[in-house]
Amino acid sequence: MSIRYSQDFKDSLVKLHQEGRSLKSLTE
Repeated sequence: MSIRYSQDFKDSLVKLHQEGRSLKSLTE
C-alpha cells in the first residue's frame, strides 16, 4: 500500500513540476 501511495505521490509531483514549467514558459 505504501508503495502504491509513493507512486501516486511521485506522479502528482511530476505533474506539478510539468505544470510549473509550462506556467513559467508562458510568463517568459
